[in-house]
Amino acid sequence: MVKSTKYHPVWDVYDLYRTARLNIKYYSHLLTHWKRLNTWLECSLLIFAPSSAIAGIFFWQTPCGAIVWKWLIVITAVIASIKPIIRITGDL
Repeated sequence: MVKSTKYHPVWDVYDLYRTARLNIKYYSHLLTHWKRLNTWLECSLLIFAPSSAIAGIFFWQTPCGAIVWKWLIVITAVIASIKPIIRITGDL
């Protein structure tokens, strides 16, 4: 008589191992996503925060450039205001 292996206790261990491995993959992907977002936010703050130095560039003196520059300043101000609130690098 052949015993069924369908309800063998080792399958519970395999299920737990599979769940743990999938959790590792999921949370590592999530961490990578938040690290990339943080890098982009930091770069945008680094580039557009020193407005007086960059505002003197010829392109920003044109009518279209002035509008783009004003929007970039507004977006940077919003990012700088929201970044401490969402705590990307803090404890999740």
